[in-house]
Amino acid sequence: MLQKKFSRQSLAFGLIVIASALLYNAAEWGNTFAIWILLSLIVLAAFITLMNK
Repeated sequence: MLQKKFSRQSLAFGLIVIASALLYNAAEWGNTFAIWILLSLIVLAAFITLMNK
């Protein structure tokens, strides 16, 4: 159980790091579609950490 929780948290952390790095560039370019996609990835990562399986 602890291994699965650690795996989910690692996946969520990786998603947040990648999306945050890309979000800065998308905001500079003014690409609103990419901004919404990246923000939805961050929200998905938050839900991944809250799952209680």
